[in-house]
Amino acid sequence: MAEEKRKNEERIELAEQKLKRKQTELEALQQSISTLSQEVEAKNKQIQEQEERLNQTIMQFKMDSLDVEHLKKQLEEEHQQHEILMEHQRISYSSLQSQYDELYKRYQSKQEELNKRDKEAVLARYERGDGEEMKRLKEQMEQERKEKERLNREIARLNADLSNMAERVHEAEQKQTFAEKEAENAKMHESELNKRIQNLEEVNAKQNAYLEELLNYYDDLTKK
Repeated sequence: MAEEKRKNEERIELAEQKLKRKQTELEALQQSISTLSQEVEAKNKQIQEQEERLNQTIMQFKMDSLDVEHLKKQLEEEHQQHEILMEHQRISYSSLQSQYDELYKRYQSKQEELNKRDKEAVLARYERGDGEEMKRLKEQMEQERKEKERLNREIARLNADLSNMAERVHEAEQKQTFAEKEAENAKMHESELNKRIQNLEEVNAKQNAYLEELLNYYDDLTKK
């Protein structure tokens, strides 16, 4: 009877020790779960903050993209206006050049006519006393001289117009060069934004994978 009682007491003591060990293990497991829960919560908060920053970055990227598109459209419109202006200037320049060539031909023709006057015949008539003919020739020569001066003034004006047109063409070429540089800078800015978005997406993917790993570990612990 005493032996059986002693054995029962030993079994009870062993059961109590085993229960204490289980309780200790359970407390440790609960502590691990609590710690892991805190880590998961902190990680969730961190991921949420990163997602908010990513969303802000994406929103900023969209706004920047709109700015880039607006700049592209503006540059395209300026390029079209520049092409129209250049075409107009080419037409105007060609027209002025034609007018200049025509006037210069007329000037040369008049000059040749003046040089070809038969001065000896005029002097002979003058010596013969043909005063009326001499007077008429003098008047004609005076008119031709005035016409020559007028043509010279017209040629000078056309030369000035051609010089101004050349300056305008040079300014238009400079504007085109500036517009091309602006378009190139816009493309570089767009490329940098795309790289930033790609890097942020890669970081977000890594964080999601780490969170998934933590959640799986948490599930394994709770199942045990």
